[in-house]
Amino acid sequence: MSEETREVEINFRDVLYVLKKRFIWIVLIGAFVAAIAGVITVFMITPMYTASATMYVYADSNRNDSLSSAITSTELSASKSLVDTYIVILKSNTVLKQAIEQLDLKMDTEELKDLISASSVNGTEVFSISVKHSDPFMAAQIANTLTDIVPSEIIRVVKAGGVEVVDVAETPKQPSSPNMKLNLAVAFLLGALLAYGIFLLASKFDTKVQSASSLDTEFGIPVLGEVPRIMIDGSSSSKY
Repeated sequence: MSEETREVEINFRDVLYVLKKRFIWIVLIGAFVAAIAGVITVFMITPMYTASATMYVYADSNRNDSLSSAITSTELSASKSLVDTYIVILKSNTVLKQAIEQLDLKMDTEELKDLISASSVNGTEVFSISVKHSDPFMAAQIANTLTDIVPSEIIRVVKAGGVEVVDVAETPKQPSSPNMKLNLAVAFLLGALLAYGIFLLASKFDTKVQSASSLDTEFGIPVLGEVPRIMIDGSSSSKY
C-alpha cells in the first residue's frame, strides 16, 4: 500500500470517527443555530408581499379588433421586441412620479423603482409587473396603478402599438419573503458543518492515543501486547 493511499485512508477514518463520536452534538448545535435563525426570521425580518399584474403587448394599434382578423407572425415578433421597450417606459421617472402622486406615497422614484420588477413571461409578448411591499394591499395598489398609467405613456412616447391588461394584481395573502423553511434548513446545515469542523480540528490536536490500532496507523509502531486495566466493578479495559 502506497504512502499516499494510506494517508487518504487515515483521513477518511478520522472523518468517520469524529462524525460518529460527535453526531449528537453536531445535530444539537445545528438545531440550536436553526432555532436562532427562526427567531431572527420571525421577530427581526419584516415580511414582504409580492403582487403581480400581467399585460399584453401589441405592435399594430390600427389592427382590426374583429375575430376574423388574423395576427401575423411578423406582428407577434414585433410585439415581443417591444416588450423590453415598454418595460423601460414602465420604470421611467415620468410613470413613477405619477404613481407616487396618485397613491400619495411617502417615497421618491428610486425607492419605488427598487420595489418594482418586470419581465417577459416565457419569452412571449406578455410581460408581468411585480411589486414587493411590506403592506400587501399597497403592493397590489401600486401594481394596478402602474397598469393604469402605462398605456397612455406608451402611446405618448412610442406612438405605436400599445398594451392591454391581462390580469390585475390581487392582494397577496401570504408573504413572499422571508422563506422560513429555507432559512431554517440553511442555518441547520451551516451550524452542523461549523460544529463538525470544530470537532474535527480539535481531534487533530488531540495527542491522546484512542486505541491500540491507532499506534500502528498514526506512528507505524506495532503493538506487542495489551495489559488489561481492572475496574472496581469487575469490568476491565486494555492498557497498552
